[in-house]
Amino acid sequence: MRRVSKRLSSFAAPAVVLGLLAGCAGAGLFGYAPPVPNAPLQDRRVVDAGYDETWNGLIDYAASTFFTIDNFEKDSGLMTLGFGDGNMARFVDCGTWTEDTGGTTPYAARTNQGLELRARMNLRVRSLSESQTEIRVSSRYVVRNKSGHVWDFTTNNPATVDISSTSALGTQPTRTCQSSLAAEKEILNGVEALARR
Repeated sequence: MRRVSKRLSSFAAPAVVLGLLAGCAGAGLFGYAPPVPNAPLQDRRVVDAGYDETWNGLIDYAASTFFTIDNFEKDSGLMTLGFGDGNMARFVDCGTWTEDTGGTTPYAARTNQGLELRARMNLRVRSLSESQTEIRVSSRYVVRNKSGHVWDFTTNNPATVDISSTSALGTQPTRTCQSSLAAEKEILNGVEALARR
């Protein structure tokens, strides 16, 4: 009987380990998944309206939305807008986080990460003719977490940062953030609609 029990106990330990590993594999949804890469945004829009009408439409539209107008200069056609302070997950896609219970949330919305966003959009308005104006949009995003990691990226260029020193055990060591393109599309579509009135 002793031989049998020794044999059973020698098989039991590996079986338990294999069972635990199988359980982990089954619950393999836990952890971080990076965002699906965006198709590049066409950052220029030609508006069928004159320069003054387009510029006034831009000012009116920006002032009526979540954007804050940081500065502008009509003669040069330059304007800088700030955004993103109140709803980071709307403007930034940093992938998703899946809990061991199976629930999934946007990584940018996880309050325990202490993520903060500073985003600025540069607009360049240029007359093409008396009845056409070009608007060009480019945004810069700076995301920081409570551990001091920084993601610095632009409209069409994501950023990946190694956070292995603070990442959850068993999850991949990097996190990627990119623009959701929501702010850029909002301003391009809004200005075009206003200018065509």
